[in-house]
Order: sequence, then structure tokens, then C-alpha cells
Amino acid sequence: MKKIFHGLSHHPLYGVWKGMKQRCYNPHASRYEKYGGKGIKVCRRWRDNFKNFYDDMIQGYSHGMQLDRIDNNKGYCKDNCRWVSPATNVKNRENTIIYKGMCLKDYCLRNNLKYNTVIGRIRQYNWPIEQAVMVGNYRGKRGMKHVK
Repeated sequence: MKKIFHGLSHHPLYGVWKGMKQRCYNPHASRYEKYGGKGIKVCRRWRDNFKNFYDDMIQGYSHGMQLDRIDNNKGYCKDNCRWVSPATNVKNRENTIIYKGMCLKDYCLRNNLKYNTVIGRIRQYNWPIEQAVMVGNYRGKRGMKHVK
């Protein structure tokens, strides 16, 4: 079998492509359990052909952008991937809390709430989101109190 050289192995997208395949197919990769371990695959067109990945994804790429799957339940393919900023990518994780149509961090910013206070109420004290944001930034004299 003759190897085909594309001359792009030093392009930043080559590292993105290799990382994508590692997450999906290498059980020893640090993030495998969140990707390949959950059944996330790379489409046949991209899996063994970097040039196809490059041709499909070079449009819209700029330095610092990250590859993002639009639907986290689907695999890597042209129709489910896009380039986003790191800040946007963080918001598209399965553990991101969505409240009133936006990620909780953005909701807190927009409503002048301290995100760490709100998320602490939810995670540490098991408050419902509506209650955690309703109380605002008030902590009380003795720390958190469960408001009924």
C-alpha cells in the first residue's frame, strides 16, 4: 500500500485530528472514558484521512479555536462539528448547568450574581437552581442557610 503525503503534518489541525482520534479510540488516553468509552466515534471520512478532515474543517478555523461537537451525543463529522472559542467550548459540556436558556455562569453575570456562591448552594447544599439564584449574593452571618 502506497502512502500518500499531504504535507500538512505540521499544521495545527493535524494535532487536533490526532487528539480527536486518541479520545475516541485509545483506551489509554486521558479523556477516553468521556469519548470513546461513551461510544463517540469519528466518521469514516475523517478517521483514516487527515486531508478529508482538513478540507472539511479548514473553513472557519483560526488560531486558538477549538473543535466542538454541536450535539455531544453524536460523533465527530462535518455536520456535527464547528470551531469555537475556548470560552464557548466550556459551555457545551455535559455537566454545564443551563438555566433559563443560558449557561448558569452567563446567567449569574447578567444578573449580577456571584457564580461561585450560586454553584456552591447547588453542589454543596443541594439547593434547587431557582432557590440558589433567588437568594442572590446574601450569605447571612453564619454562612449558608437553607431558605424555604
